[in-house]
Amino acid sequence: MKHIHHIIPKHMGGTDDPSNLIKLTVEEHSEAHRILFEQFGRKEDELAWKGLAGIMSKEERVKELCRLGALKANMNRKGENHTFYGKKRPEHSLKLKGRKVNRTQDHIEKLNNRFTEDYLKKVTNSIARDWEITTPNGTKETIHNMAEYCRKNNLNRGMMSSAAKKSLSYKGYKCRKVGT
Repeated sequence: MKHIHHIIPKHMGGTDDPSNLIKLTVEEHSEAHRILFEQFGRKEDELAWKGLAGIMSKEERVKELCRLGALKANMNRKGENHTFYGKKRPEHSLKLKGRKVNRTQDHIEKLNNRFTEDYLKKVTNSIARDWEITTPNGTKETIHNMAEYCRKNNLNRGMMSSAAKKSLSYKGYKCRKVGT
């Protein structure tokens, strides 16, 4: 049985355009979301990966998705009022909850190699866009990858993207897409 997978997930701005869709087996689909989660750290990909792999039940995923929606609604909270104040993120490791999985290490390696080289290049190149950034001191620079820029400058990528969509500033930074 094949699943339709969005190369750029809808939660990252992907569309239902046929060029953004590929057919994968359930295992490949799960692995694709695991790789996206490890690269970009989006909770939506973690939930998709764990749900497809059978690591998390549907009820658990729905509960987490509801919680995630509540967190997004409260993103502007700071300090002690913030949801994650004083909490550490859980380890992102594959926990099988006592289930036996008939995968050899060789099989896992083949899956990782298949996606790590070709798939990640395709996803990374298709997600990255050109941006014009105006820094707080007024200098302008053009960048190609917003996520990478935000990591280097200790900025929240989601807040930068949101500021760009609404023509606002975030921590004094302004940004806009170039060439779209």
